[in-house]
Amino acid sequence: MVVVSAADCGAGIDLRGALSALHGAGPDLEPTFATELEWCVAPEGCDAPCFHITDSSRSRRNGMNWIKWYKRVATGVVCALVLTMVLACTPAAPAAPDGAAGGGEAASGASLSAAESAARAIPRDRTLILVRGQTTIADFEQMNPYALGGLGRVRDTLNKTIYEFLFYYNHNDGEIMPWLATGYEYNDDFTEITVSLREGVEWSDGTPFTATDIEYTLETVRDNPTLVFSSQMQEWLKDVEVVDELTVRILLNKPNPRWVFQFLAENSEINLAILPKHIWEDKDPETFNNYDLAQNWPVGTGPFRLVRATEQQHVFDRRDDWWAAKTGFAELPQVERLIRIAGGDAAGIARLFAQSEVDFGGALQKGDFEAARERNPDLVSWNKEGPTWGTADACTYILGLNNAIPPFDNRDVRWAINHALDRQKLVTLAYENSTEPMVLPLSSFGGVLRYQDQVQDIIDKYQPDNPDLNKVNELMTGAGYTKDSEGYWIDADGQRIVLTITTRGGTRPLGPTVAQQLVEAGFDAIARHDETGQTVTGIQNGSELIWIDPHCGASQEPYPTFSHFTSRFSAPIGEPTKYRWANTRYENPEYDAILEQMEAMQPSPDDPQYIELFRQAVDIWLRDMPEVVIAEERHVWTYNARCWTGWPSADDPYIAPYDLWGAFLLAILKLEPTGAC
Repeated sequence: MVVVSAADCGAGIDLRGALSALHGAGPDLEPTFATELEWCVAPEGCDAPCFHITDSSRSRRNGMNWIKWYKRVATGVVCALVLTMVLACTPAAPAAPDGAAGGGEAASGASLSAAESAARAIPRDRTLILVRGQTTIADFEQMNPYALGGLGRVRDTLNKTIYEFLFYYNHNDGEIMPWLATGYEYNDDFTEITVSLREGVEWSDGTPFTATDIEYTLETVRDNPTLVFSSQMQEWLKDVEVVDELTVRILLNKPNPRWVFQFLAENSEINLAILPKHIWEDKDPETFNNYDLAQNWPVGTGPFRLVRATEQQHVFDRRDDWWAAKTGFAELPQVERLIRIAGGDAAGIARLFAQSEVDFGGALQKGDFEAARERNPDLVSWNKEGPTWGTADACTYILGLNNAIPPFDNRDVRWAINHALDRQKLVTLAYENSTEPMVLPLSSFGGVLRYQDQVQDIIDKYQPDNPDLNKVNELMTGAGYTKDSEGYWIDADGQRIVLTITTRGGTRPLGPTVAQQLVEAGFDAIARHDETGQTVTGIQNGSELIWIDPHCGASQEPYPTFSHFTSRFSAPIGEPTKYRWANTRYENPEYDAILEQMEAMQPSPDDPQYIELFRQAVDIWLRDMPEVVIAEERHVWTYNARCWTGWPSADDPYIAPYDLWGAFLLAILKLEPTGAC
């Protein structure tokens, strides 16, 4: 083994990139070259991380042991690397400062400074490693959860370490779990919400967490237009009243029986981190970066504190003075240190999982997961077996159609497109059967299925999952289209229907397969992939005619997604639509009226009135087919069970598996070391 650190750096170097390059790329490096890297905390003053590197291959380069070769390379590249040969199998660790323990309760107490805590030696079996897909961490000292990019920062690490939420939600069974709060109550017309807070909650600096912190946070977000979620707060939030230290009343501008779930409980797309008023009230919330390790900022209520931040890693150490442990509400996590690293591209991240160098950090493509699992059988996902490794995430893959532009302003053409598609073949070819075909814009979360089961007869009436070229011909001919000499559909003026199907991100595999099926149905279609962001802009301003994208929304009940087809989200061509997932520009007053009634009601699958409205909405939606739902979006969210056990799964569905969502803190609290590391 070699211990590689980056002490006394004058200029930072990307050790992750350098080592990744060594992992099988050199022309003279044997393909069997295999090493194990273990992350530790880089010394203060150096932006590069350090690694413990174990040679498990005895690979040689031009007859030279690779470690000796790496020393030569590193000497010429790294400003000052300390290379120490260690024969033992247990990685060496940085020496703890005088008076600091090498782990355990005393070492992680609040008495240590951030630098002292970061310098401690935490063993691998108490360290949790999170990887994300960048080469560096942008704005690594920016910890403001509401400034530009704030939602990304919260979902990246802050909602698992620094910030907790009033409630958490289990998407699998529909349970809302009180956390910083103990409960909530609406008034009769859903314009007021009284929230009761848990006694004994403290900020990380020991200051009590009270209703004034909630009042300050909600009103600050509302009153500062550049902050994340400001527009939503401006729409909904009328006032916040502090009843007492543990009771807050939220007054809304209009009725909303879903407000608590949407803004305080689900914590997936919306994460409202409560801010400590005593820290923030004299700061400019739009420019304050919320970072000062000497003052132990950021201050939160969560079980970890930030002790180090560089372009290569964020390091969070456990707080033994966490309020939940002090009050007996929850036990301290067995994770003593969480390190977030930049892992490079998808191939690099797959390699890190295969080599057991990271514990969690998002999804792998099915093929990458299965290949990595061949090398590391400790890798797990939601399901024990494939091909469907993943589970629902409240999104579906859809073929988006611009209903305001010919030919898709004609519902017969939209239905013809639907009948041109064989969903099962698309799922097989594009995603290797790792997901399931879908026909409604609803996820398969348990709570949502209780509604979908009650409209199955309407689905059967319309039979949307029915690829049939004869129906395509019948619908297109009835709409006034004919075929030219090459067999493509043309309009009455002889103009051919030309479809450029844009994809982005994880929808890329669907593009060519959808285009091919449309060509076979007589449409002149091609696929174009875009990662520049222009596709999203075009979808929202109406310049895109047809696209493939996720459509996200309903994770508890159907209203959120079905509301995206109301005309209030529409916009004239050239103007942006009013919500990211509401882009069809479909307009139907009858549909609007039904959804308006649903909006004012407390949703329940046991309410006959609500279900009847939902059935009416589904009937109109299927009749008009404003977009074509293809399949459910299911990610192979990947965990490494070599060092840690207790990850969420189909066998233990205590939360949804997505580590970007707020409830994933509950997974970190549940993890136990396996003893294998």
